[in-house]
Amino acid sequence: MNASADSTKYYSPLARSLSPYVAGEQPQGGGWIKLNTNESPYPPSPRVIEAILSAAGSDAGELRLYPDPNADALRDALAERHGLDRENIFISNGSDESLAFAFAAFFAGLECATPAVGYSFYPSYALLFSAKIRLIPMSSGLSIDVQALLNADVPVILANPNAPSSIALSRDTILSMRETLASRSQLLVVDEAYAPFYEECSVADMCARYDNLLVVRTFSKAHALAGMRVGYAIGHTNLIEGLNRARDSFNSYPVDRLAQAAALAALEDSRTLNQTVAAVESVKETSRQALLSLGFECAASRTNFLFARLPGADGRALFDGLKARRVLVRRFDKPGIEDYLRITAGTPEQMDGLMLALKDIIKESRL
Repeated sequence: MNASADSTKYYSPLARSLSPYVAGEQPQGGGWIKLNTNESPYPPSPRVIEAILSAAGSDAGELRLYPDPNADALRDALAERHGLDRENIFISNGSDESLAFAFAAFFAGLECATPAVGYSFYPSYALLFSAKIRLIPMSSGLSIDVQALLNADVPVILANPNAPSSIALSRDTILSMRETLASRSQLLVVDEAYAPFYEECSVADMCARYDNLLVVRTFSKAHALAGMRVGYAIGHTNLIEGLNRARDSFNSYPVDRLAQAAALAALEDSRTLNQTVAAVESVKETSRQALLSLGFECAASRTNFLFARLPGADGRALFDGLKARRVLVRRFDKPGIEDYLRITAGTPEQMDGLMLALKDIIKESRL
């Protein structure tokens, strides 16, 4: 049978118009130093595997049953963690799903604004849900231009700490933005995927108080559960109800039994979380100083990664040179940041390998 010449022959007009998010490369086989997807370099809590086995049940018999559709045990634990009520918590398959439902519930067919250098999934979701998204230019040093965002006079979604710039706005700044937006009956969505590495910026504890503040978080980074895909949103009960309406129109059993159990076990082990965050912070700052000594520009990071560029060097050439040496980092082919590399904070050994590869590239290129 001959394949159709038009591979999109049966696509809807919407599907034809989409520009899907491109995830970081997941190489097959060993021998790679993988610093491109902001995964944790350390394993999750040792309690996780026990929780997964228990949730599966004897002979995995529990897997024949649907999971708790609302993940109430996890919601209760998160509510206690953030000083809120169960009704303020929404559980999802990774934070990306919470973000998708937020676009569906609050932005579909409407307008919103976001920093031009930010999480590239936001424009993808905007297109998917027919939202018009305004990309607001950055201020100097890739910092967020808060006043320009507010001047757009539409709801705002942003990551704090920001990705990929790694820079954070203060808690007071976020709360001030929320107040301004509330005066115009506009929503603020804050993506706090990296907040565990800089909790001082978080506004999660304020969500029940204000009806125009939604915070989205994940277990993928600091809790080291990227493979389980668990995220959550925190907000006023009216906002959580909006997310539930969107979710239950797609799938009323979204987060599986094992993922719920794993997330609950990880959440309850604050010691492992604190050890992981401390280890990442240590290696991140050591690596930043090493990059600076090589001539890179690299802001102090509030995340689990570094965002750096080497003045006079082409970002694509550096990326390709590292990949040729089996070191993977992330590069975004976008104006203004095309020469930057986003480098996940790995183990000390991984970061040593990165530095050796960079020194080799710089020497070879005579930069």
